Amino acid sequence: MNMYSKEFNCFFSTISDYIRAQDCISLEFGVAIIKHFLLHKSIMCEDELIDAKQKRPLFCFYFEIRDSFPNKRSVQEVDKEVEKVRNLDFFIDKSRGNYICTMDKLKDYLNPHYDLRRDIAMYFFNSTELVKYCYEHNLFSLDSIPEDLKPHF
Repeated sequence: MNMYSKEFNCFFSTISDYIRAQDCISLEFGVAIIKHFLLHKSIMCEDELIDAKQKRPLFCFYFEIRDSFPNKRSVQEVDKEVEKVRNLDFFIDKSRGNYICTMDKLKDYLNPHYDLRRDIAMYFFNSTELVKYCYEHNLFSLDSIPEDLKPHF
């Protein structure tokens, strides 16, 4: 029996949205965030530019919504969950500078291991490593973090 899943990369312009979205998507939709990375070059998702720069990278993660996790569900139920994620404020409010893109739309940027190429993305073992690296390289300041998120740091 074939497994049905939708795979996404999410891109955030602020570390705060990255943390909030990670919590929201993993808790509300019962999915595991699989990969954490920084995007430091712009890429296209169909006809939408995902704008990133070396000195202003996007904070990113990858996840899948499957028909078999956390519980068995139909293809239609998976597609409903996908639409709910796509319609989160993180992605609907374009002024936030966040993006969500399915993996199939990024195939021109993937390496043989199904990751974004290393010339455009830098991967981390987990979100803690990503946040630590970003803080140490002055990609955000603690002053920019809202009080409710400070326990994450």
